[in-house]
Amino acid sequence: MTATLLVSVPTDLDPTLVAMLVLRALIVLVVVGVVVRGYLRRRRTRGEILRESRQWPEDDDE
Repeated sequence: MTATLLVSVPTDLDPTLVAMLVLRALIVLVVVGVVVRGYLRRRRTRGEILRESRQWPEDDDE
């Protein structure tokens, strides 16, 4: 999406337009980073839950 925005910008660049595009790109990067981090954290906790559920029968046998 940002590539199409950069292509559509005319050659005589307005500083405020460039600032808005850079700000928009930074916001997109931050949002993507937060989403990926949350996904990885949730995936890790799901794995820990599976490991704990496998350990419960072993603890009950003792």
